[in-house]
Amino acid sequence: MNVQTERLENHSIRLTVVVTQERFDQARASVIKKIGGKINIPGFRKGKVPPSMIVKYVGEAYILEEVVETLGQDVYKEALESAGIEPAAPGSMDDFAPEPEIKFTYTVPLAPEVTLGDYRSFRLDYNEPETTDADVDSELRMLQRNFAETQDTEGPVEVGDRITADIHSFFVADDAEATDSEVDVHEREEEPYIHRHGAVIDLLEDDDEPFAIGFTAQMVGAIAGQTRTFRITFPTDNPKVSENLVGRTIEFVVEVRKVEKVTLPELNDELAAQVSAQYGWDVAIESPADAEAESDASDEAEVVAAIDAAEAVETAEAGVETGDDASSDDTDTDDTDSEEDSETFPPNARPFNLAELRERVRNIVETRIKDEARKAYANAVLDHIVKTSTVVYNEVSLEQQIDDMVQDFEKRLKQNRLSLDLYLKTTGRSMDDLRADYRPTAERDLHRTLAVHEFAKAEQISVTESDLMSRFNTILAEFGAESVEALNLLNNPQFASGLVSSVMMQKVEARAVAIGRGEAPELGQAEEAPEQDPSPEAAESSTEQ
Repeated sequence: MNVQTERLENHSIRLTVVVTQERFDQARASVIKKIGGKINIPGFRKGKVPPSMIVKYVGEAYILEEVVETLGQDVYKEALESAGIEPAAPGSMDDFAPEPEIKFTYTVPLAPEVTLGDYRSFRLDYNEPETTDADVDSELRMLQRNFAETQDTEGPVEVGDRITADIHSFFVADDAEATDSEVDVHEREEEPYIHRHGAVIDLLEDDDEPFAIGFTAQMVGAIAGQTRTFRITFPTDNPKVSENLVGRTIEFVVEVRKVEKVTLPELNDELAAQVSAQYGWDVAIESPADAEAESDASDEAEVVAAIDAAEAVETAEAGVETGDDASSDDTDTDDTDSEEDSETFPPNARPFNLAELRERVRNIVETRIKDEARKAYANAVLDHIVKTSTVVYNEVSLEQQIDDMVQDFEKRLKQNRLSLDLYLKTTGRSMDDLRADYRPTAERDLHRTLAVHEFAKAEQISVTESDLMSRFNTILAEFGAESVEALNLLNNPQFASGLVSSVMMQKVEARAVAIGRGEAPELGQAEEAPEQDPSPEAAESSTEQ
């Protein structure tokens, strides 16, 4: 077999393969025999029909078609191996010529090729973020809301109230006409944003505002039973707005089911004890005498030191439940008597007082802020790596990326009881229009994905079984008594794949940070495993992300 290759402009290769007459004849004989075992010809036993009679019965054209099909597949596989070609997708047979020599011609889309720039010399200033008293106070206010008392009211919504509502929202064009109020939200065909029934929402302002800046203001004045329809356009100059939302307009349809006034508990030792019971936080003590003396200033310093020692394992994934989390929970939190709280702690431990709670919250907030800053820093380094890389791919790879995006969009529509066909029909658009819309994003995402993958390969980053079990054990901590049932997650292919991707991305980001700061190990050296916080609250934080 003679194999010749020709590089084409669209990142594909033309394969021209010449096979011997002997091999072709063998393939032809095999096809005739196979056909003979399937057909019934009067006067002959099945499988005993002479080859010449089979050819006469089915026709030479049919025989040739079958030979080209079966032999062509074998020749294609052998030619790829012989030429050392890695295809991006199955190739196509463009031509078959029986003479003057038996020749097959294929076009093969090549796997993407990535050339990284000199990324290891790239440096980027890193400024360690500071945790302010305001950050801690904001987190404590959220804890207060988790333990707040509520009372139903028929009055209009005010800032600080809590509402229970059905929320439907859709991406719309800035200049789109107002939606007819008679249209059922479950029959709308725009791309959905948020779709939730019975959502519990704290209507706060500033950085604590739910969903989007301006949402609270739009809901002020509403009463139970009323539906508010309004639009919010995400700003282009707010770094906290995710890239896929910048500049886009959302139409919200919010049906208010209940309005509650919120009375916050006093921020004191009693609340600290309740929070301690909720999250299982306690302070170790040696004896009841120590507990009686712990109000003394010197003993308090020892307690803080004990906390620091006991919580040394707390790392980047630690967190406390915030008001945003509470707002998505349909179950009210009952206040617990302080005597009941104390009974939740072992004899050699006691709950936090306010000073200790503040210190714990500061540590958690500080960890979260640093983690967010490191992630942003890692993305900035990766942005440079992507920007300075050269990525070449065949159109087939891009079409596959667009296929994935269309499938994701179709899944989102189905979750809202919509169909893609009806969406296209209602909007007067075609599948080609939809794919054209996705093309720019698909090109950007494909370039980034391929460049980051090549970066991980160049840096010899891999995910080990130990890495996966460490992360999974952290997740298990969230389930507590139900951890045995949670083990079934390992049998879920989608969960397992997501776990591998999550751990790999964490290690890629850690290496990007090390490179940007000039701290990366030499290639070939063992990489340090990212630290994990085994605490239940850390597991909760990591799984919510």
